[in-house]
Amino acid sequence: MALAPDDANVYWSSFYRTPAPNGHDTNIRYAVRGMPKSGSGSVTTYVETAGGPRGAPVADGAFVYWLNIPCSFFPCEEPPVDLHRAARAGGPVENLARLSFNSARLDLDPSSIFVAKYSAAMFGETGRITRLPKAGGSEATIISGEDVRDVAVLADGLYWTTTDGVRKRDPDGRVGALASVRGGAERFKVDGNRIYLRAYSNDVVAAPRGGGETTVIWHAPNGTLHDVDANAGVVYWVQDAGGGSKGCLGRANGNGTDARCLDTAGATYSAVRVDDTAVFFVRDGNVYRLAR
Repeated sequence: MALAPDDANVYWSSFYRTPAPNGHDTNIRYAVRGMPKSGSGSVTTYVETAGGPRGAPVADGAFVYWLNIPCSFFPCEEPPVDLHRAARAGGPVENLARLSFNSARLDLDPSSIFVAKYSAAMFGETGRITRLPKAGGSEATIISGEDVRDVAVLADGLYWTTTDGVRKRDPDGRVGALASVRGGAERFKVDGNRIYLRAYSNDVVAAPRGGGETTVIWHAPNGTLHDVDANAGVVYWVQDAGGGSKGCLGRANGNGTDARCLDTAGATYSAVRVDDTAVFFVRDGNVYRLAR
């Protein structure tokens, strides 16, 4: 499961399937849902149909956006990825574009949708970042030749993670590496003067926003670390139970101090998102809210 908040709601995507002994799973279905952050309102189901969500949904206060692989069984052979959106209040799902199968993550600015695409050379797909107008229009490549894993657009530039670390394009078009991360990184959050990353080494890593050496804030058992987010100088992460450790919703100050688990009641923790007042996280398939 994956989470995305806006100013009023929290959204999540999930999928389920019927496992098969030969690995060719069937009856793959997904859903995107949302509800008020307070937890006091009803759940809105935006879509529930055949296919599988790719990456995490994103929201801008008016719409919620997501990627879907339109395939009801695995393995699919080079399936396309559809970019969808629905109004926050609910209603018809809009199919905005059909994208290449290596489209993996989304981010938004006021007028555009940014798509992170990983490298898949054996299928002739190069890693890149593309942009599409929210109002409709063609997809354009803005960064190419990069094995992109996640993307974030901010006022001071475009950030992305790769199998080497984290990179940035300044508003004037200059591109450079900000930090190297052993084994690379995927999910990340820019907050204040730091960038926090979920490294493939199963570490929560901090890097200076302006570039420099990284600091390991937390190490999780192999294969258990799933997501990271940050707000107001505090980083949060989620990890599954494994390697003799409990499942954990964790937090630490940005400088690495006071690193600890806030919740260990579950076995699986798949997503975390934070705003100014609360931490939203997925524990054992359910969405929870914890006051900060």
